[in-house]
Amino acid sequence: MAIVKHSSSKNARYEDVLEYYTCRHREDSRTGYYAPILDKYGLMQPRSDCAALYLTADGTAAAPERWASACRRTNLCYSKNNKPSDRKSHEYILSHPAADRGKLSMDDLVEEGRAFSKAFLQGYDCLIAVHRDTDNDHIHISINSVRAKARAEQAWMMRDSERNVLPCEIKAGGKHQDSAELRKAMNIWLRDYTHAHGWEVKDNNAVAARRKQERYEKRNEYLRHVLVSVAAQCRNTRESSHRLRAYGITLKRRGNTVSVLPPGGRRAVRLRTLGLEWTDVEQLMALRREREQLAEQQWWVYVRYVRRRWHEAHREACGHSHGVLDSLLLLVLFLLLGGAPKPQEAYSEPECLALFVVPGKAETEALQGLAYAREQDLQTPQEVEWKVAELRAAIRRARMDCDQSALEAALGEWRKLQMLQTSIRAIQYAAEWGRSREAKHEQR
Repeated sequence: MAIVKHSSSKNARYEDVLEYYTCRHREDSRTGYYAPILDKYGLMQPRSDCAALYLTADGTAAAPERWASACRRTNLCYSKNNKPSDRKSHEYILSHPAADRGKLSMDDLVEEGRAFSKAFLQGYDCLIAVHRDTDNDHIHISINSVRAKARAEQAWMMRDSERNVLPCEIKAGGKHQDSAELRKAMNIWLRDYTHAHGWEVKDNNAVAARRKQERYEKRNEYLRHVLVSVAAQCRNTRESSHRLRAYGITLKRRGNTVSVLPPGGRRAVRLRTLGLEWTDVEQLMALRREREQLAEQQWWVYVRYVRRRWHEAHREACGHSHGVLDSLLLLVLFLLLGGAPKPQEAYSEPECLALFVVPGKAETEALQGLAYAREQDLQTPQEVEWKVAELRAAIRRARMDCDQSALEAALGEWRKLQMLQTSIRAIQYAAEWGRSREAKHEQR
């Protein structure tokens, strides 16, 4: 079934309407405006398979070129449309589905435009244009926003509190009022007109309502999914609000009511509309905190087990007497363990600095790495490897979430971990050098 679309314009140059109706135009995808298609001489190209008709305020047909001057004459007569903010013209489009193309002729469409103007646009200067150069046939009807002559009362006209028709709806010089009642009457008239001529008949209002409901449910499902998934990954409301901003969603709270503002939306949606309660979100964040605490407890149980096994293996491997470099290596491992006592008599700061080949910057970074190990309680080489994997995952997650603060924090810890690995490599090199030196002494 055909449908009615409405638009208004503040353009005071009425000739632009006629040029668009009779000449080819191209829509600018960036601005949404239509620009004329020019030939090699810079002239506009006429449309193919189109027709234009001008109906005066009396209902008689005239040349389309006279419509613009008639609109200006009406504006001057009633001193209307003098400001740039005034709406100069209104346009109604009657669009038919592609299934009706074989049933419609140019005369049928022109006659439909005339009947529509006679039913709803009496007293206006109407410019009617039929376009058949697109996928579906459609009729453009443009009117001046100022009525040139008076008209009779109709049931769909706007009324006051006493149910009297407003003077602007019937008197000459009144501005056009595009009301909901008028739009409803237009759709009913078009449905009956289509049915009477045996054209494609469908309940477009029901189809539009169903599509609107589908879009509404789809948006709510998206908001519900994002809110639940983000709440399950956060520990508190501040963190969840920060993560929701990455999706363009704003969390608002007023009293006991919590709402979410969708991306690009003007009206916030309450959680109850999404089928959620704020207590559900708080429970998800509480479960996240409990999982982290349980995982941390299990982690430290496993760390103590690995540390005990590492100490046992170390005692079995180092059952003999230690050399000087072995003692220094054990001393640095004591620093890594953090809980063991520090043997001052076997260790001094110059000897620790001697473990690193290059003094200066590398030496300072290595000591900073050891301090980071004590700060993070990294007690075994395996824990260092686990920390490397954890930071890699944190960096990858921060980049995916576009979280700049989390990314900077993870990269800062990554640099400190690199310093720690540098110090561990220096310790391993010193230990290997000490063993090779002892082996040479034994051979001698």
